[in-house]
Amino acid sequence: MDATNKLEGETQREWGHPIKKDPQLVAKIDQIWDELNIL
Repeated sequence: MDATNKLEGETQREWGHPIKKDPQLVAKIDQIWDELNIL
């Protein structure tokens, strides 16, 4: 996977669509963040 920015002419592919977070999932994770003990 190459996630570097490309200059014009470096690729022939169409650009993808930005990934958007599901607001309901974000709200749920925000509610349980402390319980997840990840950070």
